[in-house]
Amino acid sequence: MTSGKSKRERRIAEAKKRAALYSVTPKSRYGQTPVRSQAWANAQRRRERRNILKVVGVFSVVVVVLVVVIAIQHNRDDKSAVATIDTSADGGTTPSGSDAATASTAAPVPPPALTAQVVDGATGALAITKPLGTYEIRYDSTYNNAGTTSTSTNDYLVQRPFDSSLSIKAPNPEANQDFDAVSAIGIKSYLSGGQTSAQTDVPAAGLADFRFDASITDLVADGSYVLKERRTLIGRECQMYRTGQSPETYSMAPPTATNYTDVCIDGSGLILEEIVVVDGSFQQHMVATSVNESPTITADAFKPLADPPLLSASGSTLAPLDATKVPVPGYWQFATPPLGYTLQNRYTYAQNIADPAADTTSTSVPATVAAADTSTTVAKTITVASYVDVYVNGQNYIVVHQGPTSVIPADDATTATAVTSPTLGSVRAKPDLNGTTMLITPASPASWFVEVTGTLPKDALGTIANTLMQSPQ
Repeated sequence: MTSGKSKRERRIAEAKKRAALYSVTPKSRYGQTPVRSQAWANAQRRRERRNILKVVGVFSVVVVVLVVVIAIQHNRDDKSAVATIDTSADGGTTPSGSDAATASTAAPVPPPALTAQVVDGATGALAITKPLGTYEIRYDSTYNNAGTTSTSTNDYLVQRPFDSSLSIKAPNPEANQDFDAVSAIGIKSYLSGGQTSAQTDVPAAGLADFRFDASITDLVADGSYVLKERRTLIGRECQMYRTGQSPETYSMAPPTATNYTDVCIDGSGLILEEIVVVDGSFQQHMVATSVNESPTITADAFKPLADPPLLSASGSTLAPLDATKVPVPGYWQFATPPLGYTLQNRYTYAQNIADPAADTTSTSVPATVAAADTSTTVAKTITVASYVDVYVNGQNYIVVHQGPTSVIPADDATTATAVTSPTLGSVRAKPDLNGTTMLITPASPASWFVEVTGTLPKDALGTIANTLMQSPQ
């Protein structure tokens, strides 16, 4: 922290930086300079994916990037605002040259002892046999920033498969920087420092509603999560795992000696305790203090905190379609919904991208608009539509998103090994913290992608995806 500032100024600055952590959303495509080339676009989407939904934060390693992110969130219409993120050992949350980056050179702070008590004699993994359709959970959180600790109370309310709300309260009202976030189907919205923001996106699980019930077996199999001992906390048994990234980063990696996160996951798939260590130094400790398996859900519990920006203002739109008609020739769909699922909605998802015809190699595609003695440089953009089918089975979902490869999602599945399906073509599948993501590049239509995501294990979702059929072209 810069010397010379008053105690109150330091608290306010720290709270603002914390709040900004939550402003990064899945697959967000706003608040950045318009894409200048497809290669740039893919790289940017990978950076965004690595940093999405950092919901309960590793506050101590994001001291400066948080200010940058908050500026992006609240200045989305300024297309010159760009955040440069350093993909370092902290999962890409620390910007190059920042105070947070240099803070890692300080003496490591050892992690605290786990609060959950060891269960003697327990063997094997605790099975997740009771996933919850709704739940409410409260955490006490402690954060370390180069030896200085701070605390907050984090409250989550979830109604699966798509709705959630998060409220973070600092115990010191002087800072006045509490934070709220709400997820509803297709919309993520935020309230921080009295300012609101929102983003339209492809429907997915609610903010910080991790679906370990669908993916923990696959995550252990690929080495991202390593099985440890059994423990118990607040009367709930939980299974310890060690992983290489905090779940809040939505990135998966095997743990190392100096970069790891220990999580204790109970029989409902909820994290009861979490300790994050980055570069050998303790960063965050979350401890659940209560779990309500049957919370009261009010009518406005998941009402968006703001309206998302219009497409014309660098936003995106999700518009309902007639589910009885295929929107384009060659459309991939299920002949009948997967067993137990119903087609809840079909949407057009529209977004703006750089015009590929303008320049596919240059990092700048200016078009100068002059008025009187002033001129403004803007990027040449076009609107591209893709399509989304949402299937729901109770608290579970399958989402089929497809469209031109100019807007192909750069999700974690892009790094998975491709296999060839006689029906679908090239298929990449990878477990993630919401279940499984599959990225398909079929032989037809040409330059087309199909992304299938679902709260299912990898093999189960793969079996269902293989029943997709193509409409006549």
